[in-house]
Amino acid sequence: MNRKTILTSAILALLAVGQGHADNSFVVKDSNTGKKQLEGKLSTVSRICFKNGKMEVRFADKTTRELAFTNSTVLYFEGEPTSVTQVVGGAEGLQVMYQGGFVSATGLTSPAHAAIYNISGQRAMSLKAWDGTPVSTDALSSGVYILKVNNKSIKFVKK
Repeated sequence: MNRKTILTSAILALLAVGQGHADNSFVVKDSNTGKKQLEGKLSTVSRICFKNGKMEVRFADKTTRELAFTNSTVLYFEGEPTSVTQVVGGAEGLQVMYQGGFVSATGLTSPAHAAIYNISGQRAMSLKAWDGTPVSTDALSSGVYILKVNNKSIKFVKK
């Protein structure tokens, strides 16, 4: 997977998770000089795009900033935009949850097959005949994951 695809996926995931955290910010810095090229609040960003060796940031007020994105350019987030305390997904009686480093489900009428996938779509963990009891995610490395149970799914961030 190339660098642009990985960065775009990571940014989209972090922006989606960080939408509820208005005080969080992003910084674009040149790693050789340490000079900040661009910074701002995540709540003011509507889109970040990478194309033709450039990074384009579109803000909610319709303004756009474009800068060269080279091998020495670093994009990072401040204020823990990935700090999710609880995520609940599901409907019609089934609720799938991630909280405190554990995945669980309520409302399962019978044991189900469940799986956790990483952001690349690779299966990271399988739960066969799972009854919804909490399962530790300690074996997973930090990142964005999708938990799927009986065609219900949630996204969660493992820190």
